[in-house]
Amino acid sequence: AAAYQDLGVAYSEQKQYKAAIETFHRAMTLLPKSPAPHYNLGLVYLKQGNFAPAILAFKRSIVLAPDFADAYNGLGESYLKLGRFDEALEAYGKADQLNPNLLSTHYGLGQVYAKQGNYEQAITAYQSVIEIQPDYPDAYYNLAQVYIKLGKKEDAAKAMERFETLRKTDPL
Repeated sequence: AAAYQDLGVAYSEQKQYKAAIETFHRAMTLLPKSPAPHYNLGLVYLKQGNFAPAILAFKRSIVLAPDFADAYNGLGESYLKLGRFDEALEAYGKADQLNPNLLSTHYGLGQVYAKQGNYEQAITAYQSVIEIQPDYPDAYYNLAQVYIKLGKKEDAAKAMERFETLRKTDPL
């Protein structure tokens, strides 16, 4: 049964999403109490841009494992992509409560706050990303964008300079 789970992940990594979806459904029937196939199915739907089924899959995963921070994070990202910011904040908040070191949660929070115009909170979120992973270029880029919105040109220039340095050493 776990082999189906691993096979589905392999299909997903190769962008063979139809095969991944079929394999995760098979894993669900063999592992009915496992949150992993639902979570991974949610990730596939998220990669495809199918956010409504992604939300359902992440929610099923959470029902089976209420303390699964990554599932809340996926749920938050799905809501973010749909522009449902309050629900995204709620999901990301729960993910952060369960695992404060989950980089993608802080990054997602930064995106939501920036889109809502809550720039100070966005700065805090992006700084948390940088604390977790100091060489994450996108955090510096987004931080620079937020500083620009606040008219903090010097801070924006420093963040953009750091982004450019990281991008040169590790091209996107």
